[in-house]
Amino acid sequence: MRRIGFIGVGAIGARMAWRLVGAGFDLHVHDVAAAAREAFAGRARLAASPASCAGEDVVIFMVANDAQLTEAVLGNGGLISGIDADKPPMVAVMSTVLPRTIKQLAGPLADKGVRFVDAPVSGGPAGADAGTLSIMVGGRSDDLETLRPLFEAMGDRIFHCGELSSGELIKILNNMIGVTNLFLTAEVMALARGHGMEPERLLDIMDVSSGRSAYTRNWSDRRAVYGAIAADPMRLERHVAICRKDLDFSLALAGQIGLDLPLFAHLTDTIGELPKEDLRRLWRQAFE
Repeated sequence: MRRIGFIGVGAIGARMAWRLVGAGFDLHVHDVAAAAREAFAGRARLAASPASCAGEDVVIFMVANDAQLTEAVLGNGGLISGIDADKPPMVAVMSTVLPRTIKQLAGPLADKGVRFVDAPVSGGPAGADAGTLSIMVGGRSDDLETLRPLFEAMGDRIFHCGELSSGELIKILNNMIGVTNLFLTAEVMALARGHGMEPERLLDIMDVSSGRSAYTRNWSDRRAVYGAIAADPMRLERHVAICRKDLDFSLALAGQIGLDLPLFAHLTDTIGELPKEDLRRLWRQAFE
């Protein structure tokens, strides 16, 4: 399992792919953005389409959303059109997508003999750079063990979550807390600074009290990441769009079982309606 097709080398995917290159894997890289693809020239083979990666041992997808994933697997030039059923690759979807999308792809891939797992990640750009991502795997345990050497090049906490699509479910549930904590933490830190208190003094107490979170445990790295996001209006807009997508996924899951989430729905609507310049001003006060 040394030859890897890697489809989707954006902000996080590129960092994950470089980890695999550094670990000695032979990468065949595709991205719809030519500049993203060509950044790997000389260090990896460049693929013209997902179908071109079908002859590798493993194909990893790290695309932006469900529509891109479905197109990259089933669309014109999609992976499935290039698979030889006598020698299919394994497939790992590491994007965050809805569980139902994973289930919809499972049948066509199984018809081609593909062994398939979902394996979304948490840890952001810093975790991807350092190879310390958390990886949440849904699918057969023996498939996870086969893929473990790849996952260990990208993450240091690998969880078997259960059947296929359960990794995506857990990632979405985790993001319900993680994303809302991000926006709430920014408001808390801006409020603290507005009253003349530096975050570090507050964080020392929060981290051993009921306010503990990922932001209190690793404030310096997160402050650097979100401060850089706040400094760039376009980057902030892209990040908020990703956050909103993750929150909408949670509401979609609730809708599937007829569950009302009134507080969460209100938070999601509020985050979507915040004027971007007001949010940027708040985040700069909190994180820079």
